[in-house]
Amino acid sequence: MARSRRSRSRRRSGPPVGLIVGLALGGVVVLLVGGLALMRTFGRPGAAAGLPIIGGAGGGIFDAPNPAVTDANYERLQDGMTQEQVESILGPGRRPTKADFDAIYGEWIPELARLPHNQNRKVWEENNLAGHVQIWADAPRYILVTTFEVPNRGPRLVAKLFRQADGGIKSMQGTGVPYVPPRAEPKPEAKKPPPAPKPGEPMPSVTVEELLADYAKDRTAADAKYRNRKVKVSGTIDSVLVTMVTFRTTGPRLQARLDGVAYGMIGKKKPGDALTVVGRVQAVFPPTARTTLLVMLENCALDE
Repeated sequence: MARSRRSRSRRRSGPPVGLIVGLALGGVVVLLVGGLALMRTFGRPGAAAGLPIIGGAGGGIFDAPNPAVTDANYERLQDGMTQEQVESILGPGRRPTKADFDAIYGEWIPELARLPHNQNRKVWEENNLAGHVQIWADAPRYILVTTFEVPNRGPRLVAKLFRQADGGIKSMQGTGVPYVPPRAEPKPEAKKPPPAPKPGEPMPSVTVEELLADYAKDRTAADAKYRNRKVKVSGTIDSVLVTMVTFRTTGPRLQARLDGVAYGMIGKKKPGDALTVVGRVQAVFPPTARTTLLVMLENCALDE
């Protein structure tokens, strides 16, 4: 009997294994619950200290902060950039996760789905499901880029978003076609007025056909010869309308506007008659797809 009591007492004095296992399991549960509560309260662990992030809102395993995620680099991203051009600024990106969108827009609340920022989030998430979105993260700063296939140009940046450190968001919607500044066209040289006739210089005397041929060949040279100076022009009347005489030609036309004295005398003339006028070349209308060259003589007197 004495030996039996000693053996029982020896067994009772052993380590309480069940108690130790229970305490260990309870501690693990407490740590998990506490960790989840801290993540919901303060966001990603390590973000405040600038440490590499494992999981969480950062997205992937070992998703380290990207120092290229800055406002200056966001502004460098231009509409129509290629993937290579974007990555030359920000480095390689990745597909965003729901946690990323929560970090940018706040936790999704279905009852507030109609708010503008949630509508904007919905568009980004739909494009992300289609494989068009990439993200670069340096919490609390994030850059999102949407890339679409532009016809005949390949994948191009069409939208971008920047979540600033203070929570503010700015974005850009583009077309995917790069902006090309227009080339500076050379300014046309100012046209010099035709030289004034020299004192004693004889007045040019030409036929209608000669004057029109000169303008058809070289307008600049013809202006220097006839423009703003008195010219004697001879031809055949085609029609008379009030103070305007049109000469008979084939192709280019010449019209003479009469002065008051000539207007009173033109009634003696009829179509087919020869006519010589003295006037100044004041207007030249170059030919177009529907009209021919037209030269106008102003303040014309009859030369008889």
